[in-house]
Amino acid sequence: MMRRKLSWWLLWLLAVILIIVIGYYNRHLVVTNYKISDPRWSAELNGWRLVQLADLHNQATDGPGNNKIINAVQKLQPNIIVITGDLFDGDKTNIPNNLRLVKDLSSIAPVYIVLGNHEFANDDYIKLVQLVEEAGAQVIRNEVITINDKGIPITIIGLDDPAAWGWPLSHKTQTQLTAQTLNKIMTSPDFNSTSPRLILAHRPELWPQYLLANPLIILSGHTHGGQIRLPLIGAIYVPNQPLLAQYDEGIFAIANSYLIISRGLGNSFINCRFNNYPEIVTVDFFHE
Repeated sequence: MMRRKLSWWLLWLLAVILIIVIGYYNRHLVVTNYKISDPRWSAELNGWRLVQLADLHNQATDGPGNNKIINAVQKLQPNIIVITGDLFDGDKTNIPNNLRLVKDLSSIAPVYIVLGNHEFANDDYIKLVQLVEEAGAQVIRNEVITINDKGIPITIIGLDDPAAWGWPLSHKTQTQLTAQTLNKIMTSPDFNSTSPRLILAHRPELWPQYLLANPLIILSGHTHGGQIRLPLIGAIYVPNQPLLAQYDEGIFAIANSYLIISRGLGNSFINCRFNNYPEIVTVDFFHE
């Protein structure tokens, strides 16, 4: 009897420890900084800083609160802020709080957003886009914009998540449609062929198609870093990629570009992270 009671107490203790550990990994916000040095970047904009947020998924109630995010971004003093999809969650969207986050971010720096698969899972994503823009951000949908700092142009290409085309789509179809979209963008009169290019795209696994635009960097999310990462192994499962996928989080030098995959801030179907802190990404640019 005593042995059985002791076993139950040990099980309860392990359960409590597990809950505490998972809660800590869900809520301990970190900032990851990358430095990009490249001859395509103007020396006049050395130290120009971009802050990336991704995959908030109703972040006002799950994970680090909005105040923690706002305070962290404010201290980083970015030139621009980008959100690379899944600001809202398809199942448990907290629209007012997420819109307040966008409004607060817009008071810090210009905010640019692309749509993820969860935005398209909402019944009225077109209304969401309108509300986000009313909150002060610019949503970039399969188009190119040029921003200027000190009179120096910087090109931003924003791509919709493939979920915009319907579901399910084969990987081959996604790659073909993405390539068609980029070709259309690059032949538009708004495309600046001489300025450095930043691509905002929710899905990282389509990076071979993104390279068609010869970007300086590609900023993605979607993976959540695998959510559960095992020591020495990393993520076991990453959405839309093979088991033990390579492109789960971090920075990758690919061809003449850099692919940056954010671990994101929130969770979706499974509200659980392990060995995988929510992160804000900063990118500082320098002329090489």
